[in-house]
Amino acid sequence: MIVLSLVGIYTGTITPTEAAAFCAFVCIVFALITRRLSFKQVVKVVVGQTEMMGMVATLLTGAYVFQRLMTLSGLPSALSRFIMSIDANRYIVMLVIILAYVLFGMFSDINAAILITVPIVYPIVTGLGFDGVWFGVVIVSLIELGAISPPLGLNVFTLSGITNIPATKIFKAAVPYMICIVILVILLLIFPQMATFIPNTM
Repeated sequence: MIVLSLVGIYTGTITPTEAAAFCAFVCIVFALITRRLSFKQVVKVVVGQTEMMGMVATLLTGAYVFQRLMTLSGLPSALSRFIMSIDANRYIVMLVIILAYVLFGMFSDINAAILITVPIVYPIVTGLGFDGVWFGVVIVSLIELGAISPPLGLNVFTLSGITNIPATKIFKAAVPYMICIVILVILLLIFPQMATFIPNTM
């Protein structure tokens, strides 16, 4: 599934959404064949996903309205012009943005953090000369870092609620992954081609 999805997306045969649907379908078929999925479990999964989609739809609606208001107000472009007018080093500005996203990931929902902040931050980042695709990769990495970082890493508490494993134990186990993400972000800052090489070949 991983190979078919990545090859299909890279070649343009399928979209990422279609790849996700394909993988989900294959997983369901595999679970039914191996008899690891009952009708009761299917109903439970459908109900859970419906609740999640309701939450995501609400976030998307609010984010769309917020984005439109931001565009009409001219705040993103004004903020971008202000930052560039103070002649600050673009890497210092980027460092502030990085720290802000880590905090967002620690204390808020991942989807909400991205949807609310990108309309404001994206014009600033591109205005400073950074690549938009590269910034998207950095954002996802930072938000995921925040989501597994104490004190309020939401992914950790979600996993704790599902598995009944103490959150403190999961936080300790997540430390190596936090270090890996930090190293990844540093490498992306030094070698931005890591994030743009494959998209540039598509």
